[in-house]
Amino acid sequence: SAGDKRMRGKAADRMRGFVDQSAITVMASHSRRLLTEVCNRGIVLSHARVVFEGTIDDAVNYYESHQKSK
Repeated sequence: SAGDKRMRGKAADRMRGFVDQSAITVMASHSRRLLTEVCNRGIVLSHARVVFEGTIDDAVNYYESHQKSK
């Protein structure tokens, strides 16, 4: 609904403001758009181990390609 969309927009704006003021932020999300707008680096974990580290675009691509193979 429009209210949900407006609330998601406010939440995303607040998150961007928080990230802009921080040196390091840890974020977990299923939203590719939010991650690529806010983050510049990404890591992918599997069973509590780092399996990929790189640019956010590469990290999201790695995660998505490995989710399809499961």
